[in-house]
Amino acid sequence: MKTLILILLLSFTIGNTFSQEDSFYFESKRNNGVFVVEPIYKLTQLNDQSASLIGLKLDWVLFNKYEMGAKLNYLKNNVITPTDFRFYPDSPEMELFYGGIEPGYKFPLSEKVSIYSSFFIGYGYASYNHISGTFDGKYFWIIEPSISIAYNIIDLIELKLGANYSNAFNINEIHYSTYSVGFAPSEYDIPIELNHLNFEVGLRFQLLRF
Repeated sequence: MKTLILILLLSFTIGNTFSQEDSFYFESKRNNGVFVVEPIYKLTQLNDQSASLIGLKLDWVLFNKYEMGAKLNYLKNNVITPTDFRFYPDSPEMELFYGGIEPGYKFPLSEKVSIYSSFFIGYGYASYNHISGTFDGKYFWIIEPSISIAYNIIDLIELKLGANYSNAFNINEIHYSTYSVGFAPSEYDIPIELNHLNFEVGLRFQLLRF
């Protein structure tokens, strides 16, 4: 929660600092609107294990300031259950994806460098997958305040590096049940941890201007 508050305060401070000077930049190149496609690679931790997510963001940027985006993320690598809930010989693997909208604001610092501040709110699904037993996956809401810096490599492409904090609601465990003939049913809840600081790298491609 402290990390979440820190990112929000940092975004607000940068906005107040640079929004007044924004009109001095990009005057010669200003467009009413720009459509942007951004593939994203996210590094984070899930269940105290290193994890990577692949994402895609579609952005509509107005007046080189205001952003309205839609983003989808899904888990790329194998993340298994916590230590106390692992199976032999192989443990259940996490399934995770979520998507939503992400409004934001762009603060151009120069013709090459900009700072982006955004707030993602979305809906997703998480579960575990294993050949033995049944997992009752859960749907959840998630928010991610973000701050990032971007460098304009060429006129139509930006490299963006940033950080955000994932805060998922109403999900902290996945129910597991198994039944074998001649044995009593086995049921218990397996923890799942989705709230973490994340680091992102993205490439922003401008596809359409008007």
